[in-house]
Amino acid sequence: MRSFQLELAGRRIDYSGTEHSKVFVLLGHPVAHSLSPRFQTAAVAAMGLDAVYLAADILPERLPQAMQDLRAGVVAARIVGVNVTLPHKRTTMQYLDAVDDTARLAGAVNTLVCTAQPGAAVLRGHNTDVDGLATSLDEHRVRIAGAPVVILGAGGMARSAVVVALRAGAASVRVLARRGDAARDMLDSIAASWPGALPVLEHAELARVPPRWLDDAALLVQATSLGLEPEEPGPLSLAAAPPGMFVFEAIYRPAETALLRAARGAGLRSTNGLGMLVHQGALALRLWTGLEPPIDVMRSSVGLD
Repeated sequence: MRSFQLELAGRRIDYSGTEHSKVFVLLGHPVAHSLSPRFQTAAVAAMGLDAVYLAADILPERLPQAMQDLRAGVVAARIVGVNVTLPHKRTTMQYLDAVDDTARLAGAVNTLVCTAQPGAAVLRGHNTDVDGLATSLDEHRVRIAGAPVVILGAGGMARSAVVVALRAGAASVRVLARRGDAARDMLDSIAASWPGALPVLEHAELARVPPRWLDDAALLVQATSLGLEPEEPGPLSLAAAPPGMFVFEAIYRPAETALLRAARGAGLRSTNGLGMLVHQGALALRLWTGLEPPIDVMRSSVGLD
């Protein structure tokens, strides 16, 4: 093993490998808290790959340079795959050569498949958050076909949740956001690209939850940044939640937010976003390698049974 360096937008990352080691890299800001390097590194080792997974903290204003440096790394046959996290999931799309249908619907990418051609790099964008969320819900036996779904937020994760609800045949999709116009614009954007029939789409401000919006919901997806602080209050009351409603909290640190505590207190089934994070990462690894990821190894590496 030898020491190598990867430089993206002026940020140097040292790593150990061989001359043939392939590089997977996570772009985001901040990234120090991310668990992706932990489970992806565990997966790479279990698969016996000559590869490393690195995290690069890239400020938004440095993203154009980072993408230029990324292409140079692809041409040099070093970088073969990229994960993209906040705040770059939407802005990265403008620098890509192709985007798959799921990413186009969700309006965001979180995975790039990178291939080298003579003197050029080809970057293809994918969104594995959608299937990662769907898989996590399937694990918990959440069935939303023919039932209302309530989604909190209007960002990238909320958009992914809307796509999951539409694909699963939800009877209605109700979006609550801090700004009602942001919720409306998100739904309008997805609806304009949706290839099939649409259910009832509704939106409102999070501060003014319409009466009875939770009464018959099968699923509540919390996709705002509310709850990142351990003592931060929950985004809405669960007093009107039906007994069968499932609560999905996209945040995974802290492991139990105020919303999840409220769900537990109300006897509702719930989960945080850690399982989804692992599943979207496994899907990314499959896209990069064409191999089946060791999902059990990835889950155990972050404390999931």
